[in-house]
Amino acid sequence: MNHSFFAKYGDVSLRPLNRDDTESLRVWRNNAENSRFLAPVPHITPEMQSLWFECYLEDEDYYVFAIDAEKLGFVGSVALYGFAPGEVEFGRALIGHPNARGRGIGYLACVLCLYIGFTKFDVNKIRAFVYKENHAAVGAYKKGGFRIVGERGGDEYVIEVKKDEFFEKHDFLKEVGL
Repeated sequence: MNHSFFAKYGDVSLRPLNRDDTESLRVWRNNAENSRFLAPVPHITPEMQSLWFECYLEDEDYYVFAIDAEKLGFVGSVALYGFAPGEVEFGRALIGHPNARGRGIGYLACVLCLYIGFTKFDVNKIRAFVYKENHAAVGAYKKGGFRIVGERGGDEYVIEVKKDEFFEKHDFLKEVGL
């Protein structure tokens, strides 16, 4: 979806994904270490990535955000998709830039994406699925407000966060005025 949503807190910001970001995403997604907790896909060629981006722009149910970090620039992406009445799915998060890992960027990107979901789309619940072994993501998502509500397929947690719980946990966002 070609959108115009932005959010920034500290040195991390979310902005619309653009065509210039797609080559970095392709390279990061093809890296086995980066994609071990993402849905398996075959090697992505530049042509495949270009086609994906064109299809993405036409998809009205899929909002991808580029994650930028000060001093590093574009470091990854995260998305909202699977809209249903009153809820949406969060996921497809990837911190691909090697210097961005372990710095809390994933946590801030999660919080900013949830903020956009709750304020711009007026949903009351955001759900996600995360591999149990993806300890970094599980920690960032819990810190962001998600709680485990079940399991899927034995190797994934079903997690969710409700709007009131999110803003109670992150009341500082009201002061920031994102």
